[in-house]
Amino acid sequence: SSVISACESAGEWQRALGILQSLLDESNNDQKGVNLFCFNSAISACEKGGAWVEALELYERMKANAIKPNTITFGSLILALDKAGQKELSRDIYREGVRGRILNPWRTTLDKAGTEIRAMDLHHYSAALARTAVRNHLEALLEKGLSRATISDDFVIIVGKGLRSVEKPVLLDTVVTLLADEYGLRLGADADNEGRIVVPSDALEDLVDRKSWR
Repeated sequence: SSVISACESAGEWQRALGILQSLLDESNNDQKGVNLFCFNSAISACEKGGAWVEALELYERMKANAIKPNTITFGSLILALDKAGQKELSRDIYREGVRGRILNPWRTTLDKAGTEIRAMDLHHYSAALARTAVRNHLEALLEKGLSRATISDDFVIIVGKGLRSVEKPVLLDTVVTLLADEYGLRLGADADNEGRIVVPSDALEDLVDRKSWR
């Protein structure tokens, strides 16, 4: 596994795949001697080498070998798909992670009035994973065909360290750009908390109206 990790660092995805296959052959294609770390390193090597198809195939082989993926698996695979512009595939993989309770960006927090609200917390996510999470939520709203009357809650997104941040939250520009470019939602950080973006419910209603023809 350390050799595969070295290949990962060098971006030598073909070599990483060859070593992984040798390990699988030696273990008769079961999981003895081939663990999650081996697969994660190989998927990461594929991501670094731009080999998103191979990364996806490795993910499927993991499942076939009864090796449960973790957050690192999904992070590397979604990054590979994001780089390749594979938005739908990236979203499919993200939803598998959510269904498996491996990915869960939602948590309860407080608004400025001290009321409990549900928020998407992305501050531990990569830019690729953050884009996929936000895109998945908005696409789900559009696919449901909700009416204006059924959208009552703001979409709150946590993108940084929050009120105590010294520097600009690292994911702020990523999410702001996505909202503007793909959904026409031109928003910035919350005036009361630079680590948070609030998409008002009326903006979500307008989005549903604009996209209702899809």
